[in-house]
Amino acid sequence: MYKFLALRRADKPEGTPKEAATFEEFASKIQNARNSVKADKKDGPGFCAPMADNYRKEANVLPRNWIALDIDGGKQQKRDEAGKVSIPKGAKSLGINPETLEALKVVLRPFLCFIYPTHSDTPTARKYRAVLALDKDLGPKDWQICTHNFCLWLMEKIPELADQPDKLITAAIDGASYTPAQLMYTVPKEKAASLELFHGAPISTAQFIEASCKTKKQSSLSKDSKVPAPEAKDAVSEFRPVDPILEALKERGLIRQDMGGGKYAIVCPSGEHEDGGLTSTSYFAPGAQCDDGKRYRYGSIQCMHDTCRSKGRKTGDFLNLLGLNYAAYCRELDRREANPNRFYAATGEYSTVNGVVYLAVYKVSAGKVKKGPAEALFPEIEIIGQAREADGQGWGRLITFKDNDGRRHEALILDSDLTGKGDNVREALTSAGLPLYSTGRNIARYLCDYIYSRPIVDREHPDLMPQKVIITRRAGWLANAFITPQSVIGETAERIFYAPAGNAKANYDRAGSLDKWRDSVGYLARYSSPLTLAICTALAAPLLSKVDWVEQKSGGFHFYSTSTVGKTSIAEAGAGVYGKPSADGGRVISWSGTANAVEYVAAAHNDSLLCLDELKTAKPYEVSDIIYRLANSVGKARLDKEINLRAPVTWRALWISTGELTVSQYVEQAGYTAQAGTDIRSIPIDVGMGVRVNPTDRDTLGIFEEVPPGFKKISEAFNLLSAGTRENFGVLGFKWLEYLTANAKAVKAQAELFARRFDEKAPKEIGAQQSRELNRFKLCAVAGEIATKAALTGWQEGQATAAVIRLMERYFEGLITGTKEARRLIERLQEAAQQTDKFGLYGTNERAEYGYRNFNLYGFSTYAEGDDGQEDLAEHQTTPVNPELKQKRIMFFDIAFRKLIGNYSVKSACEELILRGLLVQNDKYPNGKMRLKAKVSTQSISGRFVTLDYEKLINYEEKS
Repeated sequence: MYKFLALRRADKPEGTPKEAATFEEFASKIQNARNSVKADKKDGPGFCAPMADNYRKEANVLPRNWIALDIDGGKQQKRDEAGKVSIPKGAKSLGINPETLEALKVVLRPFLCFIYPTHSDTPTARKYRAVLALDKDLGPKDWQICTHNFCLWLMEKIPELADQPDKLITAAIDGASYTPAQLMYTVPKEKAASLELFHGAPISTAQFIEASCKTKKQSSLSKDSKVPAPEAKDAVSEFRPVDPILEALKERGLIRQDMGGGKYAIVCPSGEHEDGGLTSTSYFAPGAQCDDGKRYRYGSIQCMHDTCRSKGRKTGDFLNLLGLNYAAYCRELDRREANPNRFYAATGEYSTVNGVVYLAVYKVSAGKVKKGPAEALFPEIEIIGQAREADGQGWGRLITFKDNDGRRHEALILDSDLTGKGDNVREALTSAGLPLYSTGRNIARYLCDYIYSRPIVDREHPDLMPQKVIITRRAGWLANAFITPQSVIGETAERIFYAPAGNAKANYDRAGSLDKWRDSVGYLARYSSPLTLAICTALAAPLLSKVDWVEQKSGGFHFYSTSTVGKTSIAEAGAGVYGKPSADGGRVISWSGTANAVEYVAAAHNDSLLCLDELKTAKPYEVSDIIYRLANSVGKARLDKEINLRAPVTWRALWISTGELTVSQYVEQAGYTAQAGTDIRSIPIDVGMGVRVNPTDRDTLGIFEEVPPGFKKISEAFNLLSAGTRENFGVLGFKWLEYLTANAKAVKAQAELFARRFDEKAPKEIGAQQSRELNRFKLCAVAGEIATKAALTGWQEGQATAAVIRLMERYFEGLITGTKEARRLIERLQEAAQQTDKFGLYGTNERAEYGYRNFNLYGFSTYAEGDDGQEDLAEHQTTPVNPELKQKRIMFFDIAFRKLIGNYSVKSACEELILRGLLVQNDKYPNGKMRLKAKVSTQSISGRFVTLDYEKLINYEEKS
């Protein structure tokens, strides 16, 4: 347990006792502390040793198990004429240079500690505070002795921290660090992210306190004294390579005599010959070469006996006889001894000094290989780990470097790019800010060779295997974790690196609080079904892969209205669930720029909500294609630069869009044909609720069913909705994703429960297409209910279901029987039939665009029933129509009929018309089955047409 006293200000000694169960928690409390006093220039509360009565003063200091050191740099001294040295009044600490700072981190790394920049730290004068754990609680006196001696040891390890008399500079560690009651400020707000935590071992206090010393003066160490280095309990002991060949020979008793110089006379491992003398014909010689010139790291075994020579046995064969996996051992040794600061590659020897990478190129001269002078190339590039996609393809290196401004970047470099000329790697890294100190023609190749060959080691945990990283090209679920551009929500076995397809990223910014969102947006949604549905659609998107009763994994809702009722407010509220609800870098995307990048945009919003605003900005002929591509959940197949087929981008997403018309109406108004499934994939929801406070009111309540309690005018509710959406965004989605990752099993059970409750209230008799649409409504209701159960929305149980069913019933009204495509088929044929001027009078020369009619435009019949049952249109009669005897019929040309039926085949369209009694049939096949096309004839023309009963068609309505 780590105890400390938290104080609001230095001049206020009363504090609050705090404690942390782990050192990591202690670091987090110091890192995340914030000062509400704006005038405090230190930008944070302070902390000190635990105090009796929670009052800071020297006499009240209680035992503690941590120390805090201010490493601010020394102060410049002055020497007067008499030779006396002093610190000028008002002199400030000079700070430490970057090299000293890096050396400090290396020395502190074996300890359990954290360091952070202090308030006065600047890029030119680095000032840091180090907080280290002790292995036990110490009272004030022992604590002071231990702290002082540890500082002396630290100065011995890093001479730049000690006094520098030649430069008249004092020690870099502030003497106040030894004061038991000293107050230390927490991490400055703008530097909190710079805190670094090292998972080593606590300081061994016994090493820094001499039991026989009773006073600070007695226990203080001289500058030349040798304090033992810390021995971390979990630290890895120094790795001393053992010669595996020599050990194997010893274990088997095969060594005859040490011949000196590392050479041993041995009994041949084959066991097939033995001369019995001290001088054997078999030798083990470290560093010696085999006959084939191969040099083994620890040497070779040679046998001069004819038995072995005749069989051509070399070192590798003898090692096999000894049961050694020599190659595996050397690989492990290479890993343990890997030194990223000095290594060899094909181009030469790379070395890193003070953060700068140098290369000494190998050159061949007069048959000898010589190493050239070291040339500075670029700043150090660290290799975080090997990366590959989840399916084991696309291997690369995850690297990190600092740009010209000192900001750290992470980048993924594919191995395939490192093995070419490397110009694309050079261009990508220099564009990201990596400076080059050499611009020769080979610099791209040197850069790639360095990245590919540099050992991948964990400097903080050298005993661990090199880190492996999974690359994902899309956001959303990866196993049980949710990937966003900013973070990974949930636990993963390996680190995740998000490299978005097409470099498209969805916005997951956060602002405000969940409570404020509930009090504004969440509250208003109780009185607006469209607003509730938009929020529930956003919540439903991460559930697409969690339930198995949603057939179409990607789909959406299109909110439309011809008047200004709040469509944009709905889009912004839905977008605000996960991120910034705006078009300037936020989650609201314009229809106009979606066509070319639709698959990359969809992958960026995988398992999330996509918001498309203002349908009128889209090109009408592209809209249906965009919707179908989004709903198909897979992008186009593409070739890579090597002309190999790449795996297409995939996604699961829900979307909401807005417009003044439905998608089909917008497309057809422009003269194009909307595909029959467009409205199924993007369900049109009329958000013009048409509700008025009073029947005489001119304006409606827009998207609201009533004026929410607490408001006099509906405009006040809209103002709160706008402010609540724009000030509190991203928090609900983040909490929702945290809940889903932490309660995966419970969520699945909850989904089944709320789905059953939804089914009890949903319409029972619907077609297959409506069933697919119903499940999308159901998923949204289920998501809203689960989020409500998790105390995220502030709604009452059942609210989400009621709102969704209210809109679903409006949408399904008149569509309960038949399919949606059938209804659209009838609507198109009705619309065409009413354009009678496009049907020529059968048997005349009238213009015929769609086909023929058997009646003139004034209601007179032009045919009579023939005796053979066929329709004879030869005689042009002018007798008024007798409704009891005559029927009006229209006959379609094949080309026109095919155009009007959309995705239907002629056969399936006719079958739908037969079901509704609209198709006229008067001819049979030889087998007696009725033909779909009616046979009609005149004296000059005979043929078959798809023929409809005009009166029935015009007056037909789907039954509910």
